[in-house]
Amino acid sequence: MKANFADGYMQAYTRFFSNLPAYQALLEMHQAALDNLSPVLDSCAGSGILAARLAQSEVKVVALDANKEGLDLIVDPNIEKCLADAYRIPCPDESFAGVSSMLALQFMDRPIDYLVELTRVLKEEGRMVISGPSPAAKNYGSVLNSWVTSFGDQFSEIREAYEVVFGRISDNLVDSCPTWFEGPELAQTLEGLGLKINSVEENPLYQGKGYVVVVSK
Repeated sequence: MKANFADGYMQAYTRFFSNLPAYQALLEMHQAALDNLSPVLDSCAGSGILAARLAQSEVKVVALDANKEGLDLIVDPNIEKCLADAYRIPCPDESFAGVSSMLALQFMDRPIDYLVELTRVLKEEGRMVISGPSPAAKNYGSVLNSWVTSFGDQFSEIREAYEVVFGRISDNLVDSCPTWFEGPELAQTLEGLGLKINSVEENPLYQGKGYVVVVSK
């Protein structure tokens, strides 16, 4: 991910998405995929929304991100923060029983290198969950409208955060998101890395224009 894409908007992102029902549904899918696993790596953790949810279950969580702004918003002492490049995770091989990559793969200009690195730190018999948008989400107007509608009368309370987040996305979407997978295509890629496909499901955040892929090693 380009660093300047996230600069200056992580607080707004957290405020908007933390209250979005479709985002909560995606969080639940990641949490379910990693159930009873510890430790867990939350790769490209942002402000740690998923990491905080996982830590509530007394799971040891490492939140990794290259953007300090997001990590600075994490206050849970049970979450270990790691400021690092996701292509070079500063952990030994097979360090984690669970690995999560939530809405990050599309930002990677070297997607295979990224997936190889996630696989490297995953333990044998561990599970990994990866979610993101499919190419159809590039035209995200209908999805965005559904998000706004889901807030109902409460939208006025988060309008400012909405304008910050989606003003930035509209200006940077094409340049900052070089990688777009369909779910079956990603599953095939992961199988090529020696991983076993557990499930390929639609991403609830994108109204069928995205994927949630769960694999095991």
